[in-house]
Amino acid sequence: LFIAYLVCGVPVLLGFVVPLIQLSIWASITSDSIMTADFAGYLFNSLTLAAITSAAALILALFIAYGRRLYPTQLSSVAARVLSLGYGLPGTVVAIGVLVPFAWLDNRVSAFMVARFDFNTGLLLSGTAFILVFAYLVRFLPIAMNTVDAGLTKVRPSMDEAGRSMGLGPMTILRRVHMPIMRGSLATALLLVFVDVLKELPATLLLRPFNFNTLAIRTYELANEERLADAAGPALTIVLASLIPVIRLSRSLERAKDVPSVGEKPR
Repeated sequence: LFIAYLVCGVPVLLGFVVPLIQLSIWASITSDSIMTADFAGYLFNSLTLAAITSAAALILALFIAYGRRLYPTQLSSVAARVLSLGYGLPGTVVAIGVLVPFAWLDNRVSAFMVARFDFNTGLLLSGTAFILVFAYLVRFLPIAMNTVDAGLTKVRPSMDEAGRSMGLGPMTILRRVHMPIMRGSLATALLLVFVDVLKELPATLLLRPFNFNTLAIRTYELANEERLADAAGPALTIVLASLIPVIRLSRSLERAKDVPSVGEKPR
């Protein structure tokens, strides 16, 4: 048994614990020069983008999955499969694929405004955080969709029928029946997208607005300049910002195991 624990613990030790200790040492040494007001801005930008994208992905995934449950047609299945393609593509490919149509739309709108009103609108979408969030959704929406789909399988069709027999509409059934049962799945989807957005680099690097940095970009810039000790602070912050929600979610899921589900006798 001891040997089994040792074999299972070595990858965790070498892949997480040792790097975490080294990052902590470097971050403590360089904290005075790295932990500045600019660093607070990087943290705010990263958390804001991650929070907005994860919330939007959860809402979209919930309505897509519930729509497939209400209308299980071939069209809805094909549409869900198409939406799932983004996660299999590299972030650079997604960024370029998103940038081209948005840049075309911005140029068309600008040309129209110049021709009609002699006013150049510039980059309305391409140079903003909107296109960045859109690219994140293309990239990470499949994660939320798969998790929500797994959660919906816990809800029996008889529960929908019972809700309809009581005169409840689809949205009311979703809010009062499905979502309470799917709390764990919804929290997992939210967390997974949040963590992935927090550490996403290629799409952020290509689509970010001017003078807009995140922790991932700052870590890349410092590491690219061979300032590994200086890069430890932003990198460690990404790890901690991802680790804390994971621990809280893990505890919530452990508590949820002790709560009997519908039709199950209490332990």
